[in-house]
Amino acid sequence: MAPRRRHRLLVPLMVTMMLASGCAVGSSTSPGLGQSGPAHGPAALSTATPQEPPVVGERSTDASGIALSDGGRTFTYRVTDRFSVSLDRTRYPVRTLTLTPTGIVGLVSNGSINGPDDYPVMFEAVQPGECLLENRDFRVRIVVKP
Repeated sequence: MAPRRRHRLLVPLMVTMMLASGCAVGSSTSPGLGQSGPAHGPAALSTATPQEPPVVGERSTDASGIALSDGGRTFTYRVTDRFSVSLDRTRYPVRTLTLTPTGIVGLVSNGSINGPDDYPVMFEAVQPGECLLENRDFRVRIVVKP
């Protein structure tokens, strides 16, 4: 009786340890042990360091594209982060896009995949500070942290 009782305790313990270590438990809807997911292969482990959560009203760099619907928001980036801006080119021509003050964020000249006078336009956070990115009635605040 004692060996059987030990077996009942070990199986749930082993399953718990496998789940805690990230192993998959086979079922009809998920891949079994030693199998990769459908067309995705094994999951890669992330080595990224956790980032500070964005402040209410701010958007992290995870969403790296600024669009017309983002008007009035604040975006926080770190030095060397890149982001793109894509607005309606007829209503907001690229030539009327401004950054005030200059020097906080810089234009990535080869980041405009549709040419220099068309969206999306790519920028890079250059130095810590704050600036306004504006185009006519569109305005977002860019905060760059070290």
